[in-house]
Amino acid sequence: MKSVPNIVNFDPYLDAERVYTRIRDEFLKYGRLIIAFDFDDTIFNTHHNEGWRYDKVIKLLQRWRPYAYMICWSASTEARYPKMRDYMEWFEIPCDAINANAPWIEERGRKIYANIYLDDRAGMNTSYWALECLISEIEEGKYVSTRDLC
Repeated sequence: MKSVPNIVNFDPYLDAERVYTRIRDEFLKYGRLIIAFDFDDTIFNTHHNEGWRYDKVIKLLQRWRPYAYMICWSASTEARYPKMRDYMEWFEIPCDAINANAPWIEERGRKIYANIYLDDRAGMNTSYWALECLISEIEEGKYVSTRDLC
């Protein structure tokens, strides 16, 4: 039987520690992060699955509010945006834009630029862990934003 190769040697961002280090370094360089988060099944129970809650992700986004520009990144059409905004306001989920880049980011295509993405379909556990670790260290005073708070 063949041994399983060490995938970190082939793809560095499969290493959760590297994900953390990257956003930490970007926070220290720019003084804030751009966090993009999905709506459906990341902060909102789209399929009404009984018992499914998103309290930890919502709380994490709230903790990041002073240190990040927040983009709700969704496959939803613009017709749904008012209901999404109402939901985010009701649950005090910070959101600066829906499906739009931060104003200082140059448009280069359809993908929204962010330092990190929270999405139920794309490695949310690693992104959540990295953001949780870094915000805890910021709140403990280990790192300080070099910019005015967002």
